[in-house]
Amino acid sequence: MAKVVLRNVRLSFAHVLEPVPKLSGDGEEYNCSLIIEPNNPSLAELEAALKADAINKFGSKAEAQLGKTLKWPIRDADEEGREYEGYAGNKFINVRSQKAPQIVDRQLMPIIDDREVYSGCYANVSVSTFAYDAGGSKGVSAGLNNIQVTRKGERLAGASDAADDFDVLDDDADLD
Repeated sequence: MAKVVLRNVRLSFAHVLEPVPKLSGDGEEYNCSLIIEPNNPSLAELEAALKADAINKFGSKAEAQLGKTLKWPIRDADEEGREYEGYAGNKFINVRSQKAPQIVDRQLMPIIDDREVYSGCYANVSVSTFAYDAGGSKGVSAGLNNIQVTRKGERLAGASDAADDFDVLDDDADLD
């Protein structure tokens, strides 16, 4: 198990301020997809940590089985036909936690406003890697720890800001 900080990744399908029901229907979780550019140095660090976890749990031959008999969490958006905005040409990993992640800004001040942390913003994200063998499923994955929002990005999922939709109205403006 290792802790890795993925730097300059983009949040997608971000459910990090409020928990959402698990797909299994068994409780709630915080989760998001992290879009990672293929040349991001953090990607190599994450891959190395995941491979080390696989070898530690499953033995020296495990690395050759990653993506085959052992599940591999880093996916190629183009190979999978991910046609969502922001995914083309990139890798991604889904991360989750039952515990709320701490979310901070560049000065480490807490963020609790969904206008500041959203699908499309850029962040540094701390994850913990691990290997698993449960319910007939074996592989490696990463869990969500904490998020540092580093800069704004165009919102994904088609949401817009009110300031982009409307003009400032004069107090005496005709409301017809």
